[in-house]
Amino acid sequence: MKGKTLGFLRLTGILLRSAPFALDVVMEKSRQNPRPGFIQACLRSMDGLFRALFPDASAARPHRLLRLLIQLGPTFIKIGQAMANRPDLVPLSYMHELESLQDRVPPFATWRAKRILRKELKRKGKTLSVFTVFPKTSIAAGSLGQVYECFLDDGTRVAVKIQRPGIDKKIARDIEALRILARYAASHTGIGMGVNWDDVVEEFADTIRMELDFGREMENAEKFRDNFKAWKDIYVPIFYPEYCTKKVLVMEFIDGLKLNDLPALSAADKDPMDGVRIVTRSYLKQLIQDGFFHADPHPGNLRLLEDGRVAFFDFGMAGSIDDEQKSMVLDLLIHVAEQDIHAIVQDLANLGFLRTGHDFSAFQPAIEEVFRHYLGETERDRIQIHEIVYAMSEIVYRYPFTIPTRFTYILRALLTLEGIGLSITPAFSFFRFARAYALDYFFLSQMGILAKKLLRGLIGSADLKDGWDKTKKFSRMLWNYVTNKNVLNLHLEGPEDPSEKQ
Repeated sequence: MKGKTLGFLRLTGILLRSAPFALDVVMEKSRQNPRPGFIQACLRSMDGLFRALFPDASAARPHRLLRLLIQLGPTFIKIGQAMANRPDLVPLSYMHELESLQDRVPPFATWRAKRILRKELKRKGKTLSVFTVFPKTSIAAGSLGQVYECFLDDGTRVAVKIQRPGIDKKIARDIEALRILARYAASHTGIGMGVNWDDVVEEFADTIRMELDFGREMENAEKFRDNFKAWKDIYVPIFYPEYCTKKVLVMEFIDGLKLNDLPALSAADKDPMDGVRIVTRSYLKQLIQDGFFHADPHPGNLRLLEDGRVAFFDFGMAGSIDDEQKSMVLDLLIHVAEQDIHAIVQDLANLGFLRTGHDFSAFQPAIEEVFRHYLGETERDRIQIHEIVYAMSEIVYRYPFTIPTRFTYILRALLTLEGIGLSITPAFSFFRFARAYALDYFFLSQMGILAKKLLRGLIGSADLKDGWDKTKKFSRMLWNYVTNKNVLNLHLEGPEDPSEKQ
């Protein structure tokens, strides 16, 4: 009962400060997909009155929302980061602004960090004396914790990550406030915009709870390390489990350069694209082969080492997909690279981007036209993920599209990775790498699956023409693969070639 009361009080404060932004989002949805009703009429009146009284306020709202989320704290910073990749939930103008949202929160006092560390070490039968000296200031601060550079008593240099004090209770209070709001939206369809907000809130709650468990982060890192044990150019820092708990992580300290720090890379005589190529190739392996991926590859979580390897950090956000979903992702990557519009739209439906209870065929042609407009004007090697997302933003407000939770993480990771590449060169295209890797993996490692698809296409089709069309499609892909073999291998040379890891 106490939790609900605190949640209600927190919600009241949030609503008073965020009402203009919520109205903006609801009205954008209403303009794209108008419905009759008293609620919509009231909202339109309120929106019209607000715009008349404050004609310049609407354009400034996205930036003001960005500042508000930072002020509201860690829970809402995380929400903003998630919404930046959800064209089905927020207008495009807000997505643009939220893309710049990082964990911009001030550090907490070191004495509080030491108190938490002392308590957590006691659980492991240790004391602060395991560190020769504990520094007065942190080297990095995030929404959930901050990091210190320390030395163990044997001289080993380590990074110590400590969870923010009381963060679990603060987040629980915020989640309860969001649940109250979601229940209200669910019972008022005009406000709910056709989105299942209960599910959205619970998905977010599950994600942030997992991030708060630092022990789980260590497990994710070890799984990632095992998946890449055959890759010589990927590195994961060593953890020291004898000092780690759910609120403290102690790991090897790694020196390296951020992938987007162009002046430092130039001074070290490093090609900025070397790290990007390694990380891009690694993500294709994570998605297509492993089904387990690092979900937050921003520049702060990646380092280019002196020997050319790339180190991955911070595995608090990790996602997974099953074998069937991996196969579907592989199909989608190839179809986007091949600019097969009809197949792309069908892939999205198969992956769950269409809300249940709707007839996909009723609006499939219109959706295909949106993709055709973008892809038809874009060279194959210049297709960019963020442009596709922006194209999708035209769709999701008019049709019952949604982004499944597991693909929110994938989209977030790929957009972040593409952003790093674009900061180095405007010509960067994830799909240029994806096409090479996906086709090599598809034909070298998945010939059995190809044969089954051909068989299903010939035997399981409604008519012979459909089966023949499928056969021609796969034959064309195989021909393109064989005739472009030398080009593809430029991206897969060396031990990182997926065909050498089977």
